[in-house]
Amino acid sequence: ARTYQVLGELVRLSFTILEGESARRAFALTGDEAMLRPYHESAAEISKALDRLQSLTADNRSQQLHIQELRPQIAAKLEQMDGSIQMRRNQGPHAADQENSTRKEVALQTGVRGEMNLMMQEERQLLDAYGAAAGRSAGIAALVIASSIGLAFLIVLLAILRIHADLRARQQAERELQASEERIRLLLESTAEAILGTDLEGRCSFCNPACVR
Repeated sequence: ARTYQVLGELVRLSFTILEGESARRAFALTGDEAMLRPYHESAAEISKALDRLQSLTADNRSQQLHIQELRPQIAAKLEQMDGSIQMRRNQGPHAADQENSTRKEVALQTGVRGEMNLMMQEERQLLDAYGAAAGRSAGIAALVIASSIGLAFLIVLLAILRIHADLRARQQAERELQASEERIRLLLESTAEAILGTDLEGRCSFCNPACVR
């Protein structure tokens, strides 16, 4: 269940970053300070999300190292967006547009998304390992049923109840994860900014319609 919590937090963090980027772009286009409210809310939530991830993965050395890499990258990303907002205020939309197209922004986006993709991949690998372990546990339970009645039956019954409870929790987590991923997909498809992701071998794993255009 904790692995699903980590995946859920990573999806929510991705969505929160995208919300902040969208709010910043809306302000760059309109100059309306009200457009920045979601940006400021996202910036505050990002720090909390990172703290939750650090707590959830406290026993996972690899994920802790990823978070150590992610924190300064996200901080630099927020600093870059703050600078873009200030430039829009001082110099107008043309200056903000120039800032948004810099290589630095692209590099920051790629770094943050790449680190988060690595964290998601590691959590999914853990899920696969847990699934294999659950299969082995089921085989042992079947052997106990065949060799003993009474106390063994009671133990197996308790194990089955626990498995059902875990399955329900897993199904609920999967539904929440799918809903979060659907929200991110809709946001990616509706944004005017070209966004793409790569896997560990540098191959393109996804791109939004703006990237295709």
